[in-house]
Amino acid sequence: MPEIQKELIGKRTANSKTFDIGNGRRQLVVSIGDVHYKDNYADLSEKWKDIDLIWEGNRITKAPYALIHEGNKLTLKIHISPVGCPVELRGGKTSYARDILRVHD
Repeated sequence: MPEIQKELIGKRTANSKTFDIGNGRRQLVVSIGDVHYKDNYADLSEKWKDIDLIWEGNRITKAPYALIHEGNKLTLKIHISPVGCPVELRGGKTSYARDILRVHD
């Protein structure tokens, strides 16, 4: 019977997981891309969460961004600052906002 590996949550990074494989041994699994995210990257005490790209209703929120589909509007909010960085796509028109400054086509 295969050994059950237990992930060591406190050892997570944006692109890695560490597992206790028994007998004092650990296994590090590193990905090229991120597998974890934080809601607030500036908060060093916040724990890394698993990225989950499954739509829940009209949104994806368990990622380093929120993606929300409302009618003819698709909003992408990237978690790179406390305010975020929303990008909206509406009927072929793009609008981008960096913190409070808004730029429109």
